[in-house]
This record gives sequence, C-alpha cells and structure tokens, in this order.
Amino acid sequence: TKLANAEKELTVLNRKYLDAPKSAGDMEISTEMAIASSLQEIMEDTVARFRIEMKKTVEKNATEIFAFLGSENVFKKLQINENYGLRLVDNKGQVFDHKSAGTAQVIAISLILALAKSAARANALVLDTPFARLDETHRDNVLKLLSRDSKQSILLIQSAEKISKEIEPEFRKHVSRTYKISMGADPKESTIALKKQV
Repeated sequence: TKLANAEKELTVLNRKYLDAPKSAGDMEISTEMAIASSLQEIMEDTVARFRIEMKKTVEKNATEIFAFLGSENVFKKLQINENYGLRLVDNKGQVFDHKSAGTAQVIAISLILALAKSAARANALVLDTPFARLDETHRDNVLKLLSRDSKQSILLIQSAEKISKEIEPEFRKHVSRTYKISMGADPKESTIALKKQV
C-alpha cells in the first residue's frame, strides 16, 4: 500500500540522515526529521485506531445482519478473528468455527453486507451466486435485507437458485433490469441478453 511504501521510504531516508556527516545545516534538517517522525507516529496511531473502530462497527453490523437473516438464536454475536474472518460466539461467550456450508454462506453474506453498510460511501454491491447453499428462509431474508438496505445490488443468480413465490413480487419492485448470461458456441464465451420484465 502507499502508506507502507511511504513508511519504508521514510525509514531509508532516516538511516541515510543518521549516517551522513554532520554540518551547520544539520539543525534545520534535524528539526524537519523530528517533525516527519512525529507525523509518521500520528498517522500510524490514527490508522490503528481507525482499524479498531471499523472492526467493532463491522462486527456489530455483521451480528445484526446475521440475526436478521434468521440464523439460530444460540449465537450471541459474530466476532472478527485475527485473519479478518468471522467466528460465531454463543451466549456463554464461547468462540467456535462454523461447520455447515449453509451457516458458512450466511456468515459470508453477513460479512459482505456489514462491510457494505460500514463503508464511508455507498457503492454497488455485487453478489455472485449468493443463494447457492441457502434454504428458502435464508434466501428470502437476504432479498428482504437487500431490498431494504442496499441502494444498488447486482446479483448473479444461477437458474437453480430459486426465489420463493412469497417474496418474488415484492423483490421484483426493486429490480431495474434482468439479464440472462448463457454459454456461447465456444465454452470460453458467454452471451449476455436483456430479459423482458414481467
């Protein structure tokens, strides 16, 4: 990242300065180096505090979304681990990893939606086959949440990922366009066609 590169460059320049012979202008350079060093510390501290606060915000939002999606109520919250993945925390405070593919999918969607909700500015949300391992209840709840909270979503849904008849009419009110992606004559090609709205 730019910050990491700037920090490396500052370290190299600092070493060169310390190794350079001293002269009359060293006092001015020394003052500038002290200011640059202080600014570096302030920036590092600010980034660290921002990371901690954003982690808390994403955890809170992911927990709320996870609960809304209708997941088991034995879980108190979702917690971001050291690798920035999510773990389940039960009502007794015990942290454990999920086992089922469906739960993993709900957790992944909770994290994605929490990151989108926590972002400084709203952007289009792109979800590729979000319903692959979800049952009908979880699918419906994801669609309700997207309809309610997302200003713009792009869903890539396979034909096997059915939307329930109960929620489809309400969800369709939020659909601007529907496209069909089909395999072309060559397996490496795809065609995209706008579908007529029904």
